[in-house]
Amino acid sequence: MYVYDRNSRGTANRVLGPQRYSGTRTLGGHGLSGISGVRFGSVDRPGRRIHRVALAVGTVEVRSDEVLIIQETMNGTPTGKSASLPGFLALEYKGTQAGVSKWLQFAWYQITVKVPGVVNPVSSPGTLPSVGGGQRQLTTDATNPQWLVDSASTTDPFYESAGGLANRSPQSITIFDRPGMLIERTVPSAFEQAKAKFNVEGESVTFAAHLDSYLIQNDVPVYHVPWVATITFSRAEQNLQKPPVYTIEGSPGPVTSLPVPLRTILHSGYPSYTNIQ
Repeated sequence: MYVYDRNSRGTANRVLGPQRYSGTRTLGGHGLSGISGVRFGSVDRPGRRIHRVALAVGTVEVRSDEVLIIQETMNGTPTGKSASLPGFLALEYKGTQAGVSKWLQFAWYQITVKVPGVVNPVSSPGTLPSVGGGQRQLTTDATNPQWLVDSASTTDPFYESAGGLANRSPQSITIFDRPGMLIERTVPSAFEQAKAKFNVEGESVTFAAHLDSYLIQNDVPVYHVPWVATITFSRAEQNLQKPPVYTIEGSPGPVTSLPVPLRTILHSGYPSYTNIQ
């Protein structure tokens, strides 16, 4: 989930990537309910289509490198300041079922180091940098991913809840994500951990966010999009802010229910949503 950083004075701290401003404050991504935040304004430039499918009613489309106009808000009210921000993934449903459609997203995260002489990349333990919500545990064993519901709300599991960057109209519902904000804060420690363990400098560090996005209509899962966002840093780039590279991971397709492990996570964290199977 795309969230924004706040400094000790409670103001927005910085934003990833190049941007132009119509105001003077720098902006980030995901709004926080009840305090200064941001919200979707408009699409500045549509991204590159990486997946599109026709459903029985409507279409699903996935685009990478979408550029958005983001509006700053204060206690939910626009301040008149905005910024153009690049590098988002967009997941859109368009059709007559838009009014009963929502996006439910699950995620797990991994940081790995490529070490000379070591066959497989080495996983780094810990959590992602805190950017406006709870801690997100890193997965150290890809065969046992630490899935979570990708929502900023503790009571509503849908991505667009609690100010998630989204655009809803009578004809469509689109969510926007840019995983890996502030990940450069963690990259140097990943290099240091690898050197301490193997006594050799790592070649590169890769952050990967693995996401399973489900289109839900009338509380029934109808379509699944698995995707991954990756950012790779060399030692020379370890303090840079870099946008993710997006790819479809696995096979998107129609569904009628959630996988049992993800359903269990949903029902455990959001017991009011046990009707979603």
